[in-house]
Amino acid sequence: MRAAEEQNAREEEQRWLALFEQDRRDRELALRLPQGPEALDAEA
Repeated sequence: MRAAEEQNAREEEQRWLALFEQDRRDRELALRLPQGPEALDAEA
């Protein structure tokens, strides 16, 4: 039983790390995109 709990904890930690990594990538990407009026012009 203990091994299963440790396995679940590791899997949950990996899910959180993946979530944080995805968030970091999204933020980096957002910083590279044009902001404000430039962004609206690019979409038009």
